[in-house]
Amino acid sequence: MMNYPFTVSVCVTTYKPDDKKLRLTLESIMRQKNCPFEIIVADDGTEDLAQEEIEDYFAAWNFHAYKIVRAPKNYGTVHNTLAAYLVARGKYIKDISPGDYLYADTALADMTAFMEAGGHEAAFGRACYYCEAQGVYRILDYMNPRDLSPYEAGDFAAAAHAQLLCQDYPCGAAFMARRELLTGYMRLLLDRVTFTEDRAYTMMLADGIRLAFWNHNFVWYEYGGGISTNRENVWQERIIRDNQAFFALLAQRHPELSSVCRWHIFDGYEAEEIWYAYAEETKEYYRRIDEARAQGMFSYLRGAAPEELAKLVREKVTFSCV
Repeated sequence: MMNYPFTVSVCVTTYKPDDKKLRLTLESIMRQKNCPFEIIVADDGTEDLAQEEIEDYFAAWNFHAYKIVRAPKNYGTVHNTLAAYLVARGKYIKDISPGDYLYADTALADMTAFMEAGGHEAAFGRACYYCEAQGVYRILDYMNPRDLSPYEAGDFAAAAHAQLLCQDYPCGAAFMARRELLTGYMRLLLDRVTFTEDRAYTMMLADGIRLAFWNHNFVWYEYGGGISTNRENVWQERIIRDNQAFFALLAQRHPELSSVCRWHIFDGYEAEEIWYAYAEETKEYYRRIDEARAQGMFSYLRGAAPEELAKLVREKVTFSCV
């Protein structure tokens, strides 16, 4: 049995971070109770990173279990994330970025209890999506994956199908995993995938590792602020390239999935009959979800408490009417 100095290593990965968002993210971590944890701030080559101010902020909280890891230049998210893992000493890894916050003061303890009780190596919880404009924070009725039912039912085959065919991925910010496992998968992505480090979990799923679902609110997720929800063309192009690189790697690792991998790589425009079937099935998958939402058959929000976000951001928090 290994002895770990910390139960969780919370890895805060940054690149040119917004100082206020970074401080609030760190606060959401340092407020955690009933769980021994460390914080690793890993920066991906920010030339003017305010390291002294970060250290002063930790000191103001009388928090000393932290490391700051700085890359000499900007290598990309996968490199930066792995750099954090390699100095981590916790049993579990929890990744988070500035602007995303742990949902409540016992989030780490509660997720750890869930993973320990079930012997889970990788798990994700609910991500409460929010956006901010002019100091007003709005909680959104949205979540990834779009269809939670396979995870709620424990249907591994359906969850794998939803991710590998329809690319309906759980929000990466909502995951926690065993350090050794996650480090190994991040090494697998290294120098193949640059920005979408969350695909480590997709590869786990393809390898037959069950991704457990903790059906409780785990993080506040800033919608539109991260790479995956950024609508700028340059980021969309980078994500597409990463996606193609991931599916090329997946096809090498799992030849039985080569047909669906090739469909994703070539964007479905090659004239193979089965690819048209893939496209139609994917369209139908999302059509069913959108139709159910429009009919008010379900909501992604489950007990999301505005006061939990308000105590961090110290601004007005409301539910979005959109």
